[in-house]
Amino acid sequence: MASSGSIKSSVYRSHLWLTFDWSQSSQNIANNTTTISWSLKLHWDARLNFSASKKYSVTVNGTTYSGSYTGGSGNTTTGTKTLCSKTTTISHNSDGSKSFSVSGKFDIQITYGGSSLTTMTLSGSQTLNTIPRASSISSLTNSIVINGSNSLTVNINRKSTAFTHTVTFKLGSYSQSFTSVATSQTYILPITWLNALTSSSSLTGTCTITTYHGSTQIGSSASSSFTAYRPSASTISLASSSIDCNGTNQLKLSISRVHSSFTHTVAYTFGNNTQTFQNVATSSNYTVPTSWLNAIPNATSGVGKVVVSTYYGSLFLGSHVLNFTLKVPVSIIPRISSVTDTIINPTSIASWNMYLKNISQCRLNISATGNLGSSISKIYVNDIVCSSSYTDSSLNKSGQKIYQIYVVDSRGRKSSTFIKTITIMDYELPTIKVNRIYRCLQDGTKNDEGTYALINASYTISSCDHKNVATRLIQSKESTSSYYSDKGSFDQNIDIILDGYIMNKSYDFLLTVTDIVGKTATYHGEGIIPTATAIIDVLNGGSGIAFGKMASEKEIIDCEWPIKAPYFMDEDGNKVPMDKILIFVGES
Repeated sequence: MASSGSIKSSVYRSHLWLTFDWSQSSQNIANNTTTISWSLKLHWDARLNFSASKKYSVTVNGTTYSGSYTGGSGNTTTGTKTLCSKTTTISHNSDGSKSFSVSGKFDIQITYGGSSLTTMTLSGSQTLNTIPRASSISSLTNSIVINGSNSLTVNINRKSTAFTHTVTFKLGSYSQSFTSVATSQTYILPITWLNALTSSSSLTGTCTITTYHGSTQIGSSASSSFTAYRPSASTISLASSSIDCNGTNQLKLSISRVHSSFTHTVAYTFGNNTQTFQNVATSSNYTVPTSWLNAIPNATSGVGKVVVSTYYGSLFLGSHVLNFTLKVPVSIIPRISSVTDTIINPTSIASWNMYLKNISQCRLNISATGNLGSSISKIYVNDIVCSSSYTDSSLNKSGQKIYQIYVVDSRGRKSSTFIKTITIMDYELPTIKVNRIYRCLQDGTKNDEGTYALINASYTISSCDHKNVATRLIQSKESTSSYYSDKGSFDQNIDIILDGYIMNKSYDFLLTVTDIVGKTATYHGEGIIPTATAIIDVLNGGSGIAFGKMASEKEIIDCEWPIKAPYFMDEDGNKVPMDKILIFVGES
């Protein structure tokens, strides 16, 4: 590149040559042209002499200039003559560069050095100074998050300090232009440009610069691209990630957003429970209802989550999730709503409505419920695991009996202890005592040959709050009989005289006392009334004999008195001492 130059032809006859000399007169940046002044010259360094008119032609950058040179050479040994001189305006390439071609011809038509010389020529090319053209983008912010505060910066490499530029930032259908920009431009992308990213998380935008010299546009626009991204979803934090769910404590959520126009949907979820809030700005406080604890019937705590979704208008920007823990307060325990007792008595005293020692049973019916979803897993009565219906058969002490009842639910929580008290009345089994019983005369006088019997007995029964009554019965039978006959009742310590006891028979007696409870005391006397006394008695008909009593059985020798004999006779008539006799009394 140069602002002047020269092209020299071949040297003819060793002393003649042409030159094309040029210099830059001016450049028109707006028109992208250079004007040069040039001349075609003849040079010699040995005597030359001609005076006739000579023709020439010069083609500069495709434009031909021709004419006749009439100046002659004079008769000199050295010299230079300008054959022609012109001014030519040359248009540059679009990038401002330019090389131009030159060809020249001079029809000298002389004899020089003894030889004929008709034409001299030259040719060549020259490079002009480049005219500064459209500026370029030297740097552009590569990527940017649209949050209303981040900025794009473009730096411009301009070719002339006289140039200004129009800078246009474009993203989707959004654009912003700046005029008369020198070498850089910064632009904060407005938050509204987020609407260009409706279907993706990022979008490619462009920055275009157009170069001007004054009001004239220089060259074509230069362009570069940048990537615009959606901002991240707002970040969130909980003041406490664990709370007692007591209907008062709150989950306190703070939201950090990158732009004031962002709104949020906040969803609290625990089990199948969800609470959603729309159009939340920067915070959300939520009092979790205790009913949510129904989701954890078998645990004392559970984990839920809060999901915060960020929006710009209807444009979804993403979500953040935090976990939180709900704890079942220690006050949430199972409840015993009622404990009812039922007296279980024999049918005979079912209407008495009292507990009797060793007779009654107590049935406890326990009504209990879990709390906020829990279920009852165990029921305890006096630390014994039981069902909701518990029967106590061990009422073996009179007075008050205390039952301590509590339940445990599916969370392992223990209820308050429920106290149930019952009163047990004393009860003892009936007793009977026979004070005396013997044969007597009709007036009750004791006589072993009497045909009457005197009985005197006493008994006891429990009062049971004056509800209990005794049934008393006298029965007797001949000792050889299998069946007793009723002989009536008896009273406390009163002599009862009964008739019909034959002298030659012995009798068994059975006295019973039975209370309303159904318990019986019995006196059983076998042979308690023996036969009448006799030294020797033969049974009627002669088939039986008795000693010391009346005969009462056939084919029996019956002896009431002790037997004293020194020996017995065996089958052979031998005497056998009594102490050598083994008496067999029967099989065991």
